[in-house]
Amino acid sequence: MALVLKSTATEQWQALINEAETACNVALGEDVESYLVFTLMRYTNQPRALEQLQALDYLDALLQQRHQQLRDVADRSIMIAGLFPGLAQRRLVSVNYFIEIAYSGYNQVANLLPNGSYQGLYKELSRHIIDMVTILSGMRSVDTNNLKQAELKAWRELLSQNPVIQ
Repeated sequence: MALVLKSTATEQWQALINEAETACNVALGEDVESYLVFTLMRYTNQPRALEQLQALDYLDALLQQRHQQLRDVADRSIMIAGLFPGLAQRRLVSVNYFIEIAYSGYNQVANLLPNGSYQGLYKELSRHIIDMVTILSGMRSVDTNNLKQAELKAWRELLSQNPVIQ
């Protein structure tokens, strides 16, 4: 992978996501891409945030109908599924577990928000869970220019078999 240096953190994350999109042959779209950039920026400064237990946070947020907490749980879940799948293994759960939480979390946020606000964005995020996880996984690759398309196809097929996402 070529070393990409940009003048701001936002530009740096944007460049990495664009490179992974090209390598993975996935296009997120401007809104989802921007959301992912800012999510990465937010968690860059909170490395310990991924240590939290997703299920308990998710249930608490659902019961109290806190859309920001649900959003945070969903964001952390896509980060774990895409960037830190080893963390899922250490917790003895599958990556699909985190994908399901992210999907449900973004959908719940959309349902809790008033009409005309960011409802559409969160529905869009839930529809692009697999794409976001693929991009984050592609960013982890030592050489995204040499990602094996067969491996990416198998990854996407595995995730698309998830009944929650269909």
